[in-house]
Amino acid sequence: MDEWYECKRLPLADEPLCCALLCSDERMSSDPVFLELVRAITERDVEVTVYAKVEPDLPRENLLDVVAVHGDTRFDVVVGVGGGSVMDFAKVASIVLRHGGDVRDLDGENAVPAAGIPLITVPTTAGTGAEVT
Repeated sequence: MDEWYECKRLPLADEPLCCALLCSDERMSSDPVFLELVRAITERDVEVTVYAKVEPDLPRENLLDVVAVHGDTRFDVVVGVGGGSVMDFAKVASIVLRHGGDVRDLDGENAVPAAGIPLITVPTTAGTGAEVT
């Protein structure tokens, strides 16, 4: 069991974080629990950028927007806080922010060139399984 855990540890677990992108939707980003999360991360000297424009069913425009707005920022981690659309957004944003391009370029087998920015998901709903894919 310990060997499995060691293999699955996040590569950023022992490294200091400087800059985090927190992804969510408009409603969740104004929730007191979300705001407390932002405060707690900021208190640990991590610069937090919030992207709170994720829409249901993840329109491509959301991903184009996050790259247009934050494509020049070097994030150490992407954190998705929300439901299935937010989880999906965070996963793809971690890839396009690291490698550039358009989400359309990622369609097909072996289309992702390499790992994206390290990702943490914080699901606030149950049922879709988006947090584990």
